[in-house]
Amino acid sequence: MGGAAVRRYTSGMKIAVLLTRHRRLLALCGLSACAHLLMLELVAQRAGAPASAPPVGEALRLRLTPTAAAEPPAAASSATPPAAPQPAQQTEPADRADAVPPLPSLVATPAPSAAPPSSAPASAAATPAPEGIPLMQMPSRYRVRMPEPVRLSYALTRQRPGAAPQAAGSATLDWRNDGERYALSLDGVLGALRSEGGSSDAGIAPRFAQQQPDAVGAQDRASVLMQLAGIGLAEPDQIRGQVQNEIRIVVAGADGAAIARYQVMGQEQLQTALGAIEAWRLAQVVPAGQERIEVWLAPEHGWLPVQIRLARADGSSTTQTLTRIEPGAPK
Repeated sequence: MGGAAVRRYTSGMKIAVLLTRHRRLLALCGLSACAHLLMLELVAQRAGAPASAPPVGEALRLRLTPTAAAEPPAAASSATPPAAPQPAQQTEPADRADAVPPLPSLVATPAPSAAPPSSAPASAAATPAPEGIPLMQMPSRYRVRMPEPVRLSYALTRQRPGAAPQAAGSATLDWRNDGERYALSLDGVLGALRSEGGSSDAGIAPRFAQQQPDAVGAQDRASVLMQLAGIGLAEPDQIRGQVQNEIRIVVAGADGAAIARYQVMGQEQLQTALGAIEAWRLAQVVPAGQERIEVWLAPEHGWLPVQIRLARADGSSTTQTLTRIEPGAPK
């Protein structure tokens, strides 16, 4: 035979020998992969894996991945022998879609399952809005000091537009207080009014007004006069520092509660049976065509109402002016 024929015969013999050796190596790799899979299943069962069978897709994935890794390389016909099999802990390249997770991940956690449904929106779990909504924005709270027991006597006068004032009798204000409870009787330009109750951190606390919801510091038509006195008594600047501004107090009546607004008009000098008295005038702010209450509070007399006037829409008015101050009796 020629030299070329001899070389072809020799190469063919070498290839046959190499294929025989590779078949044995491939068989050993297949047996090793099966043994590793059996060990993984035993470890997972001992680590508390779920008793139920894994999903079909996951089972196929675990069984097919080692087989794919054991496929003969494309260059099997070359003279270079294949590389030795990698340990089971070796992670496949990240770009392989069927890469097998590292061994610690398979042992510590069960096979992944379907993604859980998304949680409900945060707005669905929000705290529901409160059932009761205040009907009005409450005024700022003032410092209040309960006035001492006192009895005030007044002279009543009526006046029409363009006419001189005329005497119209007398009026009284009887304020009783034992430090915890009070009783108020008022008979004058506002009519015959009565009020009873106690005290709170917001000042006078009439029993009737306390029935109004969301009305901290609410007063009734009689007690509002003494609440104004208590505001000046506790902190004079709450009144004398509010010229052209307003003192706002919730006043409760039979028809509900409303905010009474008293504008501070300034300081005036009153002529009374007790002589000249310096007092701060507060005028109620009301819509046009409604009656208006005006109150004069005297700092030198404990900010008590030394004069009260009811002004009507027709221009007429009724006024009660102080004539006597007497110590009041405890409640």
